[in-house]
Amino acid sequence: MKKEIIKIDHLSELKKEFGVIIGNFDGCHLGHQALIKNFTKICKEKNIVPVAITFNPHPTAFVNSIKTNFLLTSYKDKNYELSRLGIHKFFEIKFDETIQKMSAEDFLSKLLLINENISLIY
Repeated sequence: MKKEIIKIDHLSELKKEFGVIIGNFDGCHLGHQALIKNFTKICKEKNIVPVAITFNPHPTAFVNSIKTNFLLTSYKDKNYELSRLGIHKFFEIKFDETIQKMSAEDFLSKLLLINENISLIY
């Protein structure tokens, strides 16, 4: 299946039911892999599209003004690993001061739940 990168601005354009898993998934270690495999299994059972939401820059880099690369994997490699694990659609949210100051409730209501086709937040 072709990997597709979708920007968060287009979340409202997804017309098929979907689920989201949110995280940085840096390094995509065994813990990440277990979560992702369970998430994609649930999505398959529900016949919905699995979607990963990640942040760029990494929140730690933004909050601590880190200029050097501390990530275990590049964004390209991370997306490849997620694709290999069954996630082919990605929303990459630009992590900035607005997102940093956003409450969890606002994050859900203003960024995720604007689409009536979202049926799983993992």
